[in-house]
Amino acid sequence: GFCARLGLEAPIVQAPMASSTTPVLVAAVSNAGGLGSHGCASLAPEKLTEEIAAIRSRTNRGFNLNFFTHQAPVPDAAKEAAMASLLEPYHAELGLGDVLAARARFRIPLPRVRPRGRPSPAPGRAGARI
Repeated sequence: GFCARLGLEAPIVQAPMASSTTPVLVAAVSNAGGLGSHGCASLAPEKLTEEIAAIRSRTNRGFNLNFFTHQAPVPDAAKEAAMASLLEPYHAELGLGDVLAARARFRIPLPRVRPRGRPSPAPGRAGARI
C-alpha cells in the first residue's frame, strides 16, 4: 500500500505550505514516520538548495518537495469581482474586511526561473515557474 511504497510508519502527509513550512517541521514529520513535505514554489534556487540541506541534516528519511508547475492564470477582473461578491457575506460575518484586500495579503510572489537544460520560452510566453 501507500505507506509501504514510501517507507512510512503512518499514513500522514504533511501539507506542503509555501512560506509556512520549515525544514525543522519537515524533518520532524519524517522522523515521526510520516511524509514531511516542503512547499517550494516561492523559493529561489539558492534558497531551495539551503532548505534541502537543512532538511537532510535533520533526517535520513524520505521527504516531499512540492512545486507549482502550471502556467500562472491570467488575471480576470470580472471573474475576481464575481468571486468577491460570493465571498463577501462570509467576510462580513467573520469580520475579515474587504475580500480582494484579504486575498492580496496572502498572495505569494513566485520567482520566475528557467530550469537548467530547458530552452527559453518563446517570445510572448511566460517563463517556467518552479
